Amino acid sequence: NVLITSRELGNLDFIERKVQPYSGDEDFNEWKVQPYSGDEAVAFLKDRVENHVSLLPKFQTLYADIKKRSQVLPAEIIMLAEALNHTATDELDSVLDATHFILKAAENDDAIPLLPFIYGQLPDDNCLIDCFWHSWNLLGKYGGIQYNELIARWILEGHLDLADGIRKAYNKGYNVMMELVDRGILKMQEDNLIVLEKATLGLEDRNCRELFETSNLGLADMLEDKGRKVFERMTPTDGMMKTVNVKKNGKSVSSLLIDGSRFSREDPKKFFEEKQHLEVLALFNPRLTCIPDPIPKMNNLLLLVIRGCYLLQTVDCIKGLKELVALEITGSPLLKEMPKDFFVEMTKLRSLNLSALGIESLPDVFNLTELRRLILRKCTYLKALPKLASLKDLEVFDVSGSSNLRRLQEKSFQSFHKLRFADFSGTSIEKLPIVQTLANLTILLVRGCVHLSGLRFMKHLHKLKVLDVSGATKIKEIFYDCFTDTDNLKILDLSETDIRFLPESLGKSLCDIRLKGCSKLERLLDTRNLTSLESLDLSDCFSLKGFPNNFFEHLTSLKSLDLSNSQVKSFPSHFDLPYLRHLLLKNCSFESLPESKTFASFDELRNLVELDLSGCKSPAEQLPSLEHLINLEVINLSGYKALSEIDVSFEHMSWLEVLNLSETKVSSLPKLSNPSKLRSLILNNCTQLRTSPDFDILSELEELDLRGTRFLTNIEAESLSRLPRLKKLRLSKSAFEAIQSYLPNLKQLEVLDLSGEEEVDSVPSLDNLISLRQLFLGGCLKLNKLPPLNSLSQLEVLDLSCTKVPNIGEEISNLKLKRLHLPEGVVEKFNGGKKLEDLPLELKLDHCYVSKPLEIPQGDKVPRIIVQGVELLKILKEDSVLLERIRHSISSVRAQPKKEDNYSDSRKHIFSCIYSKIKKLPSEEKDNQCLEIQGFDVFPSDIEVFLEHATYVFLVENGFLKNLSDLKPGSLKNIRGCWLERCNNMEKSIFVEADLGKWGTLEILWISNLPKLKSLYDEKVQSLSFGSIKHLYIDCCPKLETVFSSWPIAENLETLQITFCDNLKTLFGDKGSHGEKEQTSNPENTRPTNKKEQRATGSEDKKVHETKSLAKEKVQPKSLTNKKEEVQAETLTDKKEKEKAQQPESLPDKEGKDAPKSLPDKEEKEKAQ
Repeated sequence: NVLITSRELGNLDFIERKVQPYSGDEDFNEWKVQPYSGDEAVAFLKDRVENHVSLLPKFQTLYADIKKRSQVLPAEIIMLAEALNHTATDELDSVLDATHFILKAAENDDAIPLLPFIYGQLPDDNCLIDCFWHSWNLLGKYGGIQYNELIARWILEGHLDLADGIRKAYNKGYNVMMELVDRGILKMQEDNLIVLEKATLGLEDRNCRELFETSNLGLADMLEDKGRKVFERMTPTDGMMKTVNVKKNGKSVSSLLIDGSRFSREDPKKFFEEKQHLEVLALFNPRLTCIPDPIPKMNNLLLLVIRGCYLLQTVDCIKGLKELVALEITGSPLLKEMPKDFFVEMTKLRSLNLSALGIESLPDVFNLTELRRLILRKCTYLKALPKLASLKDLEVFDVSGSSNLRRLQEKSFQSFHKLRFADFSGTSIEKLPIVQTLANLTILLVRGCVHLSGLRFMKHLHKLKVLDVSGATKIKEIFYDCFTDTDNLKILDLSETDIRFLPESLGKSLCDIRLKGCSKLERLLDTRNLTSLESLDLSDCFSLKGFPNNFFEHLTSLKSLDLSNSQVKSFPSHFDLPYLRHLLLKNCSFESLPESKTFASFDELRNLVELDLSGCKSPAEQLPSLEHLINLEVINLSGYKALSEIDVSFEHMSWLEVLNLSETKVSSLPKLSNPSKLRSLILNNCTQLRTSPDFDILSELEELDLRGTRFLTNIEAESLSRLPRLKKLRLSKSAFEAIQSYLPNLKQLEVLDLSGEEEVDSVPSLDNLISLRQLFLGGCLKLNKLPPLNSLSQLEVLDLSCTKVPNIGEEISNLKLKRLHLPEGVVEKFNGGKKLEDLPLELKLDHCYVSKPLEIPQGDKVPRIIVQGVELLKILKEDSVLLERIRHSISSVRAQPKKEDNYSDSRKHIFSCIYSKIKKLPSEEKDNQCLEIQGFDVFPSDIEVFLEHATYVFLVENGFLKNLSDLKPGSLKNIRGCWLERCNNMEKSIFVEADLGKWGTLEILWISNLPKLKSLYDEKVQSLSFGSIKHLYIDCCPKLETVFSSWPIAENLETLQITFCDNLKTLFGDKGSHGEKEQTSNPENTRPTNKKEQRATGSEDKKVHETKSLAKEKVQPKSLTNKKEEVQAETLTDKKEKEKAQQPESLPDKEGKDAPKSLPDKEEKEKAQ
């Protein structure tokens, strides 16, 4: 029997079917379930929701709203009840408010008015949302499928993360499926069949997410005829998912999804030999360099997926798979080329995904006449595409992230009549192909195309819904008739373009216009046709100074308006936006804010829930009346420094949850509703505030910030200590003194913050704060003792920066901290890795970031200083006394303020012995001898005030460095070591002719991650000129071809180590002083010949005069599995051996015996060949 429910509501007439996967011709019975009346619906809802929902007062309002409706679909009640049940308790009030407003505005014949709201209540989880829309598309066509098949499809489409293997991906998919089932969006029937709640078929995402092609393969549309059979009886087992078909000759596997880790313990060739009849094969993250032999012989393959095979170098062998309908080869950067005729026999191919490969061009695709999807995402080496005109069935075209793709051979896409999705984002194309003839195009994405010089006409694209050109910085204008007949356009994103004005007419259905960061935008458009517009983002439009007359008159549907950081001085007189919910005016420069003269009035904004005037630069000292804004939930006035007076009462704002008055001049707080629903009250640095909040009415308060309220002395501490939900408490010194005796009462407190209160010198016992997770005491300069903390079992974050606490160790030994910020003086007891078990993974030490003299700490003991910018350098150059006081404390000079890197800063200090070994620092190195210079694109002027005293210099991420001569080596009088990291503009060489004689003291040179470097020395420079170098380390320089341009090498060299230099061809060039020919070496074969020499190579005490022997053949790049190459020179004991070494010698053989010293001559070579 099959249950069918039907209904007729107004003009709607559709059938809701619960369909078995194979309908057949058998008879079935039918029962019709009619919609509920209002009374029936509320009874059903009350029975479905949990007690914590039904007992809320606002649930009675929802109860009454639904009861008024004449007909209600049962499916809507089921989904609504589950949405409420899954909502956090502290969010239920606002959620119930939202349902009230939706039902109040809905027409009585609106079938499912709450459906968009129910969808909006899904968790903010991309995986879940993608899986839902895939299911919506798939099940809407097929009816129902077995749940294992559904999860397998999610895996194949890339919606589930496979980083931890198929088993965990399957478990994640199962949890996602059950979440959707629990919410009533999917339904599970007998035999574990999953069907879609048909009421959702009319659902649309406000961001058109259902139209975005996030799937890797698009199988819902690819395997119509055979797709149902190849996935039947899919079962997870032992790192695989497979289907087993039972045939006359026994069982055979037809579909197989397998984790590549299996092939670390099993021979893939043997594994696949018995699976020649496979129709679906997917390999995930296999460590294979080529495709196993049996796979090219699988003549029945319909679907082949090879995903994340990062070692794969060739796929030529599979070009004969004639039956393939879908092919994915992704995540193989070493796959550099494919045969031009690769697709000649794959004439049935409908879906092709070759993302994240190393290919520079695509094989010919002229015969793929059935191809519907062409996905080439993140092919960063791809420069050109073949002709695509024959792909007349193409529906999806995606080359996003292929950053080197500059052009397409087609100037027009007119032959792609079925194309509905095109993504050129992140490419280097300069012109879009002509698209205005594409009647089915719904989404066109050109995000971040910085070379795109103009926008094509979008005329007559009747189905276009999303156009995103954000970040195309060269687009300066849009033709006035560009959007003619694009009446279905919903989302238009022109953010961060250089447009100065908008076309007069845009699509009539626009819901969302994004113009964020259009810094040259001066004039806005006529809004007469924008009656459906819901969101308008004009933030960071620095040239926008006002609005046209009657601009807001027609925006009757507007819900969100963002004018943050614009230069708008005033609003038009008509500002009646009845549905506006979010008004964001952050950092605006209004001339004044008096009622309706320049700012208009807030009176008509009766549905406003968020008002953000933070950072407002208006001189107005009084805020306009907010009397009629009874629905406000968030008011942010932080940084509105002129504000000293607020409307005397907020009593009418019964829904107010967040009030932020930080850094204002208010002396008293407005009255709040009693009881108040306020959850967050932020009064940070309200230096004029003298009136304490009334804590007796703030029973819902969860966060209170009183830092910097130095005149607030009449705090009702006892009332504060009785707040039952207070979780975050930030206090000034005076507030702390008033409440510290009541602290034990706040057992639910999770965050206690006294940071920056310099006068706090002690903290009482915190043993009763059993829920405390974060304790911030940073900047309490007089604090020299901690209370016992080991009883705080939930504590995760402890900040003791800039305190005088002398010891920490036993105090935290029982805690499971995740983040710890220590004063520098405490660090020494952990130095060298001692008591590591007491340290959390995220560890910070005191650093003093300064850019001006006033920021330099006073006193004799100055903590380590990181200088930001160059302003301070000039001052220090002129003030020798100040320079001498802090010179030994300077550890780094950085171009821009940067969030502290725990590993490069803190752990470098904690694990100094380990760090020194990794960076090859000498054991006698001290902090005051090291100087780091980081992040400068131009030479930091006056840096020589530090360089002339530095012994060891670290140069990190400096764009101004093309060679070391740019550092002005004349100021490096004491340098002994130089470390170069990620200086990406160093291309030809490190040393040039201008450096001769200026690096005489340099002993250590450490080079890492210089992606363009080709040689160590310029051709005109003799390496012998740098004879002081003893230790040379080269790491991750992929284009390095030659180390030394001449022979012999520096006479004092003791250590030579080269790792991860894949393109290394020669150690020594052919410009030697004695006229030698180019000599080459294979670092893999360069090794000591006896134990004595082995010891010498590992020691830095022995001198190495020259390399003993060199291989004749050039160095060949090694595979990724054995990339690391280390070259260490060997020891020669006297001049005679040194002279002999100039004659080429062979290396020892594998057994350690010396091979013949003479290399074969030309005739012997030819004979051997």
